[in-house]
Amino acid sequence: MISSFPGVIAAIVVTLLVQVSAASAAGQPIQVQGGRWLLAGRAYKSAKLSTHPHLIVVIHGDAPSVNPSYQYVFAKGAAAALDDVVAVGILRPG
Repeated sequence: MISSFPGVIAAIVVTLLVQVSAASAAGQPIQVQGGRWLLAGRAYKSAKLSTHPHLIVVIHGDAPSVNPSYQYVFAKGAAAALDDVVAVGILRPG
């Protein structure tokens, strides 16, 4: 399982980049299937993008008293503040 982990991550990153090509300032809902897991989130892009933008992936942590949506606020802020960035807020499985 561990030996295939880099391959799974690479496949997820490629899928994210393809899906976020249509991301808007309001965010684009995304879903990525990775084995038996489905990752869901929202993608945001900078106003200025090159053909090879930087990818920022934001995953929420363990905060049982907080609704796990702050990763979207952070990703949206990062895309608004930085040039040449695609920022993706992911709701992690579990």
